[in-house]
Parts: sequence; structure tokens; C-alpha cells
Amino acid sequence: MKEIIKSALSSPSLLQEVYGDLAKPGVSQVGKSIGTLLGYANNKLGALEESNEAARLVLNSNLEKLRERMASVPEENVVQANPELAVPVLEKMTYVTNSEIRRLYIELLAKATDSRFVEMAHPSFVNMIQSLSPDEGVLLGSFYGIQGSYPAVQGRLVTSASGVFHVVEDLVANVPGMGKLTYPNLLPIYMSNFEGLGVLKIVWDYQINSESAYTPLEKQVRDAHPLPKSEHNIPTLPKSEHILPRIECKRGQIVLTKFGHLFSKACNAVA
Repeated sequence: MKEIIKSALSSPSLLQEVYGDLAKPGVSQVGKSIGTLLGYANNKLGALEESNEAARLVLNSNLEKLRERMASVPEENVVQANPELAVPVLEKMTYVTNSEIRRLYIELLAKATDSRFVEMAHPSFVNMIQSLSPDEGVLLGSFYGIQGSYPAVQGRLVTSASGVFHVVEDLVANVPGMGKLTYPNLLPIYMSNFEGLGVLKIVWDYQINSESAYTPLEKQVRDAHPLPKSEHNIPTLPKSEHILPRIECKRGQIVLTKFGHLFSKACNAVA
């Protein structure tokens, strides 16, 4: 890291080399915030230019997107970015091609250079973004500004009168952004990853105060796991009289943590 920064500081003409026209909107903000660090990106650009045309185009495209985003930061609010955050983000820009993940990196870097939001930009967020899939990037964007918690159910196939069961659905929920996912069937994995990163908690001991919120989720579980019909296996009878096996749904909730709120705010546009 120290060698990268030392090299970057010795390259005063980098903005001209990277962007060409210094009058472009956003170039001034980039120069003020991370101009001395562009040496790292420029060194990468020189190497890529000789070895891999496609990779060079990726870096050029990402730096152009950075300029466009920085154009919206008033110059009086621009501050120098913390190298511990800015340099790793610039490194990611040498190879990230997914537009959703790129957006998160650029937004985080923009926050780190804006005096109004700089406290949001925790360096650990760089590695957290690296741990996200594109779908999870979509969900993180949808988490911004949400309040409260969201209902979740776990589907269980009960196979004995003593209550022995095995899980047939780890988690069924309807969270913001679901309709935009490429692989909505992977939601349980996405939620597990977010939980491991400390972004949210999946709580099975408590449920939200809305009975109707669980109805469509429980229907989804039962529709996905139909059992042989029986006139005795109906909800109006006590569980002890139900014919086995049966589907039961454990109710819970998904709660965004304070850390998760901050992560989402840091990586998404703030009005």
C-alpha cells in the first residue's frame, strides 16, 4: 500500500493522462479528492494497454463512470479521500465489469470524498462489496431507507406426532428488491450472506405484528410442497388429530442492523 501511494504522489499530470479534457464535469472533483492516487490506476492502465485491450477498456469505462458520479459533488464539499479506502476501490476498478457492483464501489468512493457524507465511508465496506453477488448488490440498494422488519417463514415437514421435522424451505420472504433479482430462488443464500456480514439478522423467536403479512408466505411454502389430501388433515382440527406428514411454517422476521443501515447508505445515493 505504501509503495502504491508513494508512486501515485510522484505523478502530477495523471488527470490529463486519464481524462484528457480537464474541463469535463467531475474531473476537478476527482483531482481534488483522489488525483494523487490515480497513479495506481494509471500504472495499471499502462500495463493493461500493452497486455490486454479488453481489460484496459474496463478500467477506462470505470474511471469515466467515477468522473460522472463525482460531477454531482459540489466542489466546496470535496475532501481528500482516505487512501486506505480509495486505493482498494481503484484496484477493483481495474477488473470489475458488473454495473451493479461497480455502482456500489463508485458510490462508496464518492461518499469518502464528500464532506457531507464522509463519516459513512468505512474502509471495511470495500471488502464487504467484494463479498456480494450482483443480486445482493440490488438488494443492498433496496435496503436503503427501509424502516422496521420484514416477515419470514421457514417451511417444515413434520413427520411424527412428537413433532419431529425436517426443513423443506430454509427461508421464504418478500423483501424490497425481490422483483429485480436474476435468481430469486437464491434469496435464502443471499440473506445468509448478509447475516454473516452483519448487515441483517434473521430472528425466529419473534414475529412482526401483522398476521396477514405471513399468509402469502405460508401459502407459497404449502404450494411448493403439496401433501396427499385428507379430510382429516385440515387446519380447523387440533394438531394432534392431523394426519402425518404435515407442513408447518415457523414464523420470524428479517431485521436490518445499524451497521447494515450504514453500509446501505454508504453505497447508495443519498438525497
